[in-house]
Parts: sequence; structure tokens; C-alpha cells
Amino acid sequence: RVSRTTDHLALINRIGKDLKAAEAVGTILDIILEPLSQDAIADVSRPIYDTTGTMTALEIIANHNQHNHRLNIDVGTVIPVENYMTLEWYLIDPDRVKFVADVANDPNVDEAAKALCIRLGIGAQVYITLQQADKVIALLSLTWPEAHEFSNDEQMYISALPSLLSPVMANRQALDNLAQSNASLATINHIGSQLKAADSKDKMLEILLEPLPESTVASLFYADDVNSQNQVTVTRLVSQHSNSDFKAMPVGTSVNVLDHPLAELWVSNPEGISIVEDTQSLNV
Repeated sequence: RVSRTTDHLALINRIGKDLKAAEAVGTILDIILEPLSQDAIADVSRPIYDTTGTMTALEIIANHNQHNHRLNIDVGTVIPVENYMTLEWYLIDPDRVKFVADVANDPNVDEAAKALCIRLGIGAQVYITLQQADKVIALLSLTWPEAHEFSNDEQMYISALPSLLSPVMANRQALDNLAQSNASLATINHIGSQLKAADSKDKMLEILLEPLPESTVASLFYADDVNSQNQVTVTRLVSQHSNSDFKAMPVGTSVNVLDHPLAELWVSNPEGISIVEDTQSLNV
């Protein structure tokens, strides 16, 4: 027993060191799969939160085994929480690793989840919730194509993974966020330098649209009239540009702020940015 414990600690220490040196989520999966059977598949989902901190969806960010076999689901797939059938297995008692040795015959797995597992080729599964400061940062699933009886050694090793992986995944996400921030900053600096050289309003809008989707339309309005409280009451479209042929309205069109909810929203928040994801909600 002492020898088995010593071997287990040596394995955990080695895996831990390898994980700290990993530079990608795919490499992380390769490392944790090494001590497991060859048919085990690992996949990782990244929670997506809204501005209130509520989890709204999960994105599959890695999915493979040691032979590069994958589940029948693509990396990059985003699944709304209401469609993530096994989510409760991760979120109920998230500190505990859940082992399901025989998905098809486990009475705790509901029929919808069983049907999904069969479609994905899952016979056995382990649910691991990775957390940082009590916030879920990733969901790790280990699956086998057939029912799988977990040995004591496997259970000891897999149960140690949350403490090994949580700080690694948190650091990985922090680095990814930093890279995205640096890329965004580089884009902002690039756009800024181009704007300084712009010689017309049309050119300025063209530059602003460069990093945005092709369907985006940029419109520049000037204030044409103000009331006694120095509030804009009438605006006039002076320039418009899109990467397609679409035009929202002819240049020169005047808009009465009181008659146009979108214009009123813009004028009422002159120092901020107003975002409307569905203009129909404004009854325009």
C-alpha cells in the first residue's frame, strides 16, 4: 500500500510539472490522458458568462484522445446552457468528481442524456468541474466508448485532476485574454493612426468599418438644431459608408430626435456608447 501511494504521488507530481509547462489546451489534454487507457477521450468546455455573471452557454475548446479520435462534436461549437443536457452533473456539488461507469444502465442518468451519449459514442464518462475563486472556469469530460469499470488507481488519479488543472486552466485563460487584449490594442492603434491621416468624413467611416463585419453600416450625423436646454432636437446625416451597397437613408436626411427612438437614445447619452441588440424592441 505504501508503494502504491508513493507511485501515485510520483505520478501526480510529474503530471503537475508537465501541466505547468503546457502552452495549449490540446497539450494539456495530451498530458492528462497519458496515464489512462488508450480509448479515453477528453474534452474541455469553456463557460460563457453575460454581463451579470450568469452562465449562458459553453464552448467546446478541445476534444481528442491519444490517437486524435474525437467525439462527434466540433471544437468551437457553442451550446446554450438549456441545451447542455449533462450540465447539472458538473454544477451540483462541483467539488466532487462524478464517475459513471455505464451510462446506458445508470439510473441517475436521464433518458435524454443517455440518448445523447449513445449518439456521441459514450459508454462511460467522468464529470470534472474546474473552478477558480468559486467560479466555474472550465468543464472537463473524460469518456470511454464502452462501459468502463474504474480501478482504484484510476479513481485516485482522476480525483486529483481538479487541483492540478484549475490553476493551469486559469493561467491559460488569463494568457488568452491578454493576447486578445494585445490584439485589440494593436487594432485600435492601427485604426487611430489611419484616422489621423483621413482626409474626408467618408474615408474616416471606411477606416472605422475595416475590422467590423461586412454587413455593418456606419453613419455620421451632425446636430442641426438645439433647444433652449442645449439639447439636440434635429440631426442631419452627413456621411454613410458600408462594405456592401446597403444604405440606411440618403445623405442629407434630417432626423427629428423626438420622432426617432434610436436618435433619441444617442442624444440622451452623449458621452457614452449605447448598444441596441434588437432595434425592434424600441418600436422604431
